[in-house]
Amino acid sequence: MADYSIYPKAIDGYAQVPLAVDRYSPVNAESVNRIRSATINIESTLGIIPHINDGYDEEFADVAERLDDIELECGQYHLDRSYDGRGIRERDPTDRGSGREVTVDSGAVRLVNVIADSTNSLEIIRLDSEGDPNPYDEAGAKALHATGDILIMGMTESLLYANKQVLQRDIVVPADINAMLIEEVGVPPRMTLEIEDGANLLIL
Repeated sequence: MADYSIYPKAIDGYAQVPLAVDRYSPVNAESVNRIRSATINIESTLGIIPHINDGYDEEFADVAERLDDIELECGQYHLDRSYDGRGIRERDPTDRGSGREVTVDSGAVRLVNVIADSTNSLEIIRLDSEGDPNPYDEAGAKALHATGDILIMGMTESLLYANKQVLQRDIVVPADINAMLIEEVGVPPRMTLEIEDGANLLIL
């Protein structure tokens, strides 16, 4: 940082950048260097092209607009903004919104709807390669994967819609795991349902 300016630790005052008065204030190297000092400190604090996000190939009108975008993207805001465009905007999922890890160490995360709201509190939808959520026929990745103890309580109603009646891909129940399939399950030709040693499969 340059010598005269005290920014960004504090705002420069008259002592750092004095006011100039016509026909009175001298113009010398120090007076110019004080302005240069403040300018360099501001530029050093902001860095190079601070209004452009290289990682997501986004350019904003100014730094304030980029900060607003960060607050909307990562800060606390109502989820309704994701539907009206003020919060989450359409982006390439390979750039933003995928592969993120959120650490929560201060208690549970709750999604709360008011009773009058008829929408669901949480919906997780995974689309297939054609953008169709039903059926989802891609192998491997899951719409929801939970590791650890799971407790599900339906206060007035509990509905569980599980697998289709015919397997859509090969299924393996890992060793020493208890698994469950709901309703009748058919295994089409050239598909396999494998239960490894020590595993249990319950078909209801």
